[in-house]
Amino acid sequence: MSTHAQTPPSEFASLDEARENLSWVSSEIKTSDWSEYGDIVRTYIDALAKSFSEGLLNADDCTECYEAIPVKNYPFNRGHLETWFEEAVQKHGHPQSGSGTLSWTEGVPLNYWIDEHLEKLTVTKFTDSNMQAKYKWLFDTGDERQVVETKLHHNDASAFEEKIDETFVFAEVDKPTEEFREGGAWKRKFIRPFIRKDNRVTVEERPGPRTKCIESIKDMLEVRTAYFDLNRADDADGVYIDPAESEWMYVRSALIAHEAVEHGFNNTEPIRTELEFRGIVNGKVSVQKRLSDGRNPRWWKLPRDFADVTTEDEDETPAGGERFNVDDESGDGDEQ
Repeated sequence: MSTHAQTPPSEFASLDEARENLSWVSSEIKTSDWSEYGDIVRTYIDALAKSFSEGLLNADDCTECYEAIPVKNYPFNRGHLETWFEEAVQKHGHPQSGSGTLSWTEGVPLNYWIDEHLEKLTVTKFTDSNMQAKYKWLFDTGDERQVVETKLHHNDASAFEEKIDETFVFAEVDKPTEEFREGGAWKRKFIRPFIRKDNRVTVEERPGPRTKCIESIKDMLEVRTAYFDLNRADDADGVYIDPAESEWMYVRSALIAHEAVEHGFNNTEPIRTELEFRGIVNGKVSVQKRLSDGRNPRWWKLPRDFADVTTEDEDETPAGGERFNVDDESGDGDEQ
């Protein structure tokens, strides 16, 4: 086992010094136990990364050095070397513009730039099935402090880089590091884990207009009385339960349409679509039922447990408060 008497310095003052210490790496891995190989190589790479962070070496210098480490017959490969270097750079911090001989040839890799400059990410998720989440990325570069808003842009590295370039005057952003470039690696390996684990990320949920309308419909039903007689239901609160299918209730379509209009909808189809997405209904919900006077108004067929409706057995007195006129057929034209 090696005594590691010639451990390299914690940083290199020049490229020549970094090259000279490569011989230490080669010597140590030849004379050490198998289990020590990774630690030896990472000690050297850590010194490279610190030198890079301090502006003593540039990215090309570091790449030249760690790629010169022999990998044949050892339990690591070129990919490990690059990953270890990137992790060490994250630990020591990315170099700042103007410090010594530094910097990436084109700009800071996108994943490093995000990690270094993100102050806060607020993810707003909506309860409506048709609404995408909104992402507000607050970045502070020292020179500029701006918000970048995305919906799906951040899942594509090129699109996200473009959004950042459009927002910041002085951003020097380049493609992400190699491990995040191929196929869906950017989204799968960087963005998803970052959003899930980083403590600068806040997730909030907001009700969308469909959700608000559905909740209003439930509230409306819970102050009404359901009747087991169709004609009485139509004359009173517009809620009917057929004794032959008591797991369902029928609500006058005009009542649903009224709530939809109150929440900015021109018709009730978005509400039906949302209920279907949630598994509450399946397909068409609007049916006609003939009354004793010959009329055939439309009713929405909903599961009995959709809302806690009082039945005539529980309350023989019609529900209090202002009564909606169920004879208003303005919303019955929807064919759901």
